Amino acid sequence: LRQVDHSVAALSRAVPTSARELDACEALVDTLEDAGRFDRSVEFLPTAEEVHIRRDAGAGLIRPELAVLLAYAKSDLVAAIEASSVASEPALLDAVVPYFPAPIRESFRDLIPQHRLYPQLVATDVAGEIVDQLGIVWAHETAAELGRDVADVAAAFWAARQIVGAGERWAELEQRAGDLSADAEAALHGTISDAVGRLARAYLTTPGAFDLSQVIARDTPLVMSVLAATSSDATKAEEDSLVALGVDRELAHVFVVAGARAGVGEAGPVARATGRSISEAAEAVDLVGRAAGLDRLVEAVGRALSVVPAPSRLTAWHGRALLDDMSAWRRNAAITALASALSPAEAVSVWESAHQAELDRAGLLLNASPPTSTDPLAVTALVLRRLQLAL
Repeated sequence: LRQVDHSVAALSRAVPTSARELDACEALVDTLEDAGRFDRSVEFLPTAEEVHIRRDAGAGLIRPELAVLLAYAKSDLVAAIEASSVASEPALLDAVVPYFPAPIRESFRDLIPQHRLYPQLVATDVAGEIVDQLGIVWAHETAAELGRDVADVAAAFWAARQIVGAGERWAELEQRAGDLSADAEAALHGTISDAVGRLARAYLTTPGAFDLSQVIARDTPLVMSVLAATSSDATKAEEDSLVALGVDRELAHVFVVAGARAGVGEAGPVARATGRSISEAAEAVDLVGRAAGLDRLVEAVGRALSVVPAPSRLTAWHGRALLDDMSAWRRNAAITALASALSPAEAVSVWESAHQAELDRAGLLLNASPPTSTDPLAVTALVLRRLQLAL
């Protein structure tokens, strides 16, 4: 029953966003139909012509159509995970243990992975949570956008979920749902789901091999140090926006803290490359980004992806790729700055002085063609091109 409730909630979140995700939904329908998963006419899903009409009208899929797509998205993701090495990852044992009675969990936990249904249970639980919490198209769209297998996306999701502590927050939100307005519940859910998505994407786009169990063991102890180095003003602003929706300040703080843990995806590589602590790395990442004015660009890209009517699928990919590029630039600039033995603030100040000319040129372009212009993605791409000279 709980899984049914989760799917119902997922559909309720999908209905108002389906117009924005219509291109991604159509791409998922095409992918599943090409793979022989279903016939769209049999499932009463819209034709390409109907999708075109709805796009022009600013409409999305209706609830019964989304229900069909949700079921098939889960089924396809289950099959992909079960057929991959991800299903045998030790880190996923926690996803399966709750299926077994307490006496078995307590006395035979180590034997659970030997159960003949273990891979199916892992795949079913992980796929269900991905679709229910991050959305019907998230896994398949992320895989297509980044050129990765959906099983790789599922592994990155699980690492991010564990490190952010999303399972606990989603459970808490479920318990408190009756006390929250629809807007407050949606905002709290988005705080955690967005953080999981950002961290998973960081893992998928950071160079190097990805080992699920190793990443969880490596990054989980670091997350509170990352939070300590982030901007208190930004944290308070997020809390204030939640409080304005009627969320208790203490609850808002808990969710914002959890969401801030996603910063380990950007600060972690800096710490490993420089030998600095994670808090120093996070501070340097924050400082170089502000020195280059990337906060303005991040906000501009976010606005560009939120326009009505929704941007095309490729425009959305372009915008998210620019966010990835800005993240990579911050990492590389922080690594360069922390090459000295100075404190993060001093090191970034020295780095900024050494690259003032390049930063000024990027700033001139940023001010001459502000990101609030008619083409903020083009402005962002040009500014980033100039900022590459500061690395």
